[in-house]
Amino acid sequence: MPLSLGANFSWTLAGNIIYGLCQWGMLIALIKFCPVEQVGQFALGLAITAPVVMLSNLNLRAAQATDSRRKFEFSDYLSLRLVTTLLAELVILGIVLVIGYGRDTVLVVLGVAAMKGFEAVSDVFYGLIQQRERMDRISQSMIMKGLLSVIVLALVTFLSRQVLWGVASLVVIWAGMLFGFDMPNGAMMLRADQPEFAAYVSRLWNHHGHWLVLARLAVLTLPLGLATFLSSLNSNIPNYFLTERDLAIFNAIAYLVIAGNRVVLALAQSAMPRLARSYANRDRRDYLRLFMRLMLITIAVGAVTLLVTIVGGKPLLTILYRPEYAERIDLFVLVMIAATVGYIALGLEYTITATRHFGVQMPLLVASGLTMLLGCGILIPQYGLIGAGLAMILAAAVEMLGAFAVNLIILHRFQTLPERGVAR
Repeated sequence: MPLSLGANFSWTLAGNIIYGLCQWGMLIALIKFCPVEQVGQFALGLAITAPVVMLSNLNLRAAQATDSRRKFEFSDYLSLRLVTTLLAELVILGIVLVIGYGRDTVLVVLGVAAMKGFEAVSDVFYGLIQQRERMDRISQSMIMKGLLSVIVLALVTFLSRQVLWGVASLVVIWAGMLFGFDMPNGAMMLRADQPEFAAYVSRLWNHHGHWLVLARLAVLTLPLGLATFLSSLNSNIPNYFLTERDLAIFNAIAYLVIAGNRVVLALAQSAMPRLARSYANRDRRDYLRLFMRLMLITIAVGAVTLLVTIVGGKPLLTILYRPEYAERIDLFVLVMIAATVGYIALGLEYTITATRHFGVQMPLLVASGLTMLLGCGILIPQYGLIGAGLAMILAAAVEMLGAFAVNLIILHRFQTLPERGVAR
């Protein structure tokens, strides 16, 4: 039975915040117990794997959550995710072999790729659960995975002082959560719709014409996949211009953005199915009410995080990391200015997704990515880490302004649509 919007938001907020704190805790454990160059290897692994996996994911979760008319079945989404995830793993393997990193770096990158693969399959089960508006199940999974990950990673890296063994432990935990928790929850959701669960899952490969269905779904969601790929690539562009030492410092500071990001994600993910339903039903009043609530909270989150950074940023970096990280308070402030603008852009992009205007986000992200690339190419050689922060602000501003313009167009067109059931 679906939960209320308030309950879904509360669960999603709790899950996202706790999981974000756990991810932060994992980074702190790496910084505390491993050499800074090894932290840079882990950051490089994320920078290489994240864009590839994001593209292969095709953001199927968003497509599932907004598929209010059930045009595709869960087996379609799962089949496509399995195929694209396997392709992503092969692409990542090819990248590390062609570039020719050292053995330890290659193993760390491939370990991160394995983690991301299990996470990708869990995500398609999250999409099913989100469609049923049971965000409590997703949050429980995230909380358990996060707590287990930070505890085990801290213990393994403390004993081994090696990032590689820490990554291996995370692979085991994320695989265990997929098979032990996420898949059983997904099966429970499907049994509520389809008593013969085994027959339902058999459609994965035995259904006549299933590959044509997957092709249609892939074409539909390709703009979403390209959008998330570009978004991930854009955020990782500075990493490709930095040394391993600067990589560790930049990513440690940039990770602090995650607290506000999780709040915005929680609200946007909770509101998205209802926004999609209001838009599909042409319920203008409900859509505008949800849209305004999403925007106001997003702006408030950005303002609070920026204020905390300005007032207490240096002591926070000293306590969490090491003294050399606290020396970069100038970078911290710039990163948080970019984050504040980025939170607003993220909220605006989720409303675009809710209306299923999947293709229009790509030009925004291309413009943002080109801004980031040019900014990093010009500013980092001249100003180092400060240049990376300035490039982030410029790229986030371009993305936010573009998303705002698209939303204005969508709202204008929405106002001119006739009510559902009224002839055009």
